[in-house]
Amino acid sequence: KETAQTAMEAALTGHMVFTTLHANDTATAITRLGEMGIPPYLVGSSVIGVMAQRLIRKICPKCSTTRQVDKEKDHLAFEHNIRTLKEANVVDLSNNSENLCPVCNGTGYKGRLGLYEVMKVNDPIRELIMKSSTADVIRSCASDHGVKSLLSYGLDLVKDGLTTIEEVERVCLLND
Repeated sequence: KETAQTAMEAALTGHMVFTTLHANDTATAITRLGEMGIPPYLVGSSVIGVMAQRLIRKICPKCSTTRQVDKEKDHLAFEHNIRTLKEANVVDLSNNSENLCPVCNGTGYKGRLGLYEVMKVNDPIRELIMKSSTADVIRSCASDHGVKSLLSYGLDLVKDGLTTIEEVERVCLLND
């Protein structure tokens, strides 16, 4: 609490403060500060922006395959107008497979990509912070003002064929 309070006070005096915080997205980062005991007026007047980020695995460009979306099985992809999906070619090493992909070594993935959600604390969001609004209310307002969620960003990467829908679901904590 003391560290967070000091950071907020430093921000109020004009210092640029960058810090990290454990939260699922930008809206929960705001409410997390309140849970740490920072008064809403201090959060609202000192925070100018919040960024959430996650790393996801990039699908191997050499051995990945493409398939059509199954309306029954791939609900999330179908709902977001994705009609083809890339699939990772993950090799079961217990079968002593000798034909491993030279790029990914049979893992199906090579490299990482960042998922980002950036929320500028504008006047409508600042008002919600001052009212101690829930993360859901802040998230809805942010979305109305053009903030792209981690999930939405990830689904764009799926559309572009850079990662798999399973990877986005895993990283965005979608268990349903």
